[in-house]
Amino acid sequence: MALTKASLDAVYKLSERPGDRWTELTERVKEALEVIEKALDEHGFNRIAISFNGGKDCTVLLHLFAAVLYKGGYGIGAADEINVSGEPADAAATSREGLPAIAQPSSVPSPQHLLPVIKSVYITVPAPFDQVETFVDESMIRYNLDLIRIEGPMRTGLTKYLDMQNARAHVETDADAGTINAILVGTRRNDPHGAALGFTTPTDPGWPQFLRVHPIINWTYQNVWDFLRELHVPYCDLYDKGYTSLGSMYNTFKNPALRKCVSSVGGGCESCAVVKQPLHQPKVASTVAVDDVEQLGGRSPTHERIDVANGFEPAAKSSVFITCDTWLPAYMLRDGTLERAGRDGMVTSSALTTPAL
Repeated sequence: MALTKASLDAVYKLSERPGDRWTELTERVKEALEVIEKALDEHGFNRIAISFNGGKDCTVLLHLFAAVLYKGGYGIGAADEINVSGEPADAAATSREGLPAIAQPSSVPSPQHLLPVIKSVYITVPAPFDQVETFVDESMIRYNLDLIRIEGPMRTGLTKYLDMQNARAHVETDADAGTINAILVGTRRNDPHGAALGFTTPTDPGWPQFLRVHPIINWTYQNVWDFLRELHVPYCDLYDKGYTSLGSMYNTFKNPALRKCVSSVGGGCESCAVVKQPLHQPKVASTVAVDDVEQLGGRSPTHERIDVANGFEPAAKSSVFITCDTWLPAYMLRDGTLERAGRDGMVTSSALTTPAL
C-alpha cells in the first residue's frame, strides 16, 4: 500500500477533530505529536532515530513521526505517493562508501520520497516470524527508513547501533551525519517496565546513553487499533490471525482470548476438533463484543466464552474440550489486559529480552 500525502495529513486532522466517539484517541494523537515535535526542536532531525521492529505499537509511532516530518517540511515531497513495490534508489546515490561492513544499512533509502531518510534500528529476536520480516522490509520502502538490523539482546544491540552511528558521523561530512541523542520508542504504560516511564526518560546506568522518547506512552491497546484502522495504516498481517503481541517464534502464540469458537460440550462448528487442553495455557476468558461475533458469523458470547480455573479445568467432566482453529483479529480483543495472553512466560533464554511488539 502506498504512503500518500493524504494519509499523513489525516494524522493532524484526527488530532484536531471536534469531540465525538474518537475524543480519547484525538487527545492521545495530539499529545504524541507534541512530544515528537518537541524532540525535533530540542535535538534536531539528524540526531533522532526510531526503534522499529514491525509491531503494532511502533507502526503507530512510525506513522505519527512520518506525519510530523512531512508537515514540518523535512521531506523532498517529489511525488504524490510512494508505492511499497517501488524500486529503491540507485545504490550509488546514497552509498556508505568507507564505512565498516557492520554499519551498512539493510537497504538503500530513496532520495525521491515524501519523507526524508529516517534513521532507524531494529533489534532482532531469535527465530523471527517471516511475516514480521516481510512487513519490516515493506515499511523500509514505504517510510524511507535507513534501517539497520542488529541481533539482540537489547542492551548489546543498542550499543552496537550507537557505535555505528558514531562511525558514520566520522566518515560522512554531509548534513545527514550525526550521533544519535534520542531514540523514539513505542513503549506504552501497560508494557513490562512501562508504568514509571515519562514522555522522555534517559537510559539507565550501564546502558548506552541516549534519551528514550515515548510519544504513545499513555495509549491503550484500543487506542492503538482505533488509530491504525481509522487511518488505514498498514500493519503486520499476523495481527489478523489471532496474534496480539509478537516476539520470537519460540515464545509467541495466538491469543486464546481470540479463539473464534470455544464451544460448550455438544456444540461447535464444522472446523471444531476434540483436543487435549494444554496445562501451561494461561487463564483467559473470551472478551469479544456481541456485534463483532455476529458480524463474523459466530455465536453469542455465552457460547463463545470459556472460563477456566487453576491450570484449565476442563469444560466438562472429561480431559478434553471442543475447540476450533479459527481466530478473531487482534483489534477485536476488548480486554486490553489480555494483550500478552499469547506470550509464553516459561521461556527463560536471556536472548529473548526484546520488548513485545
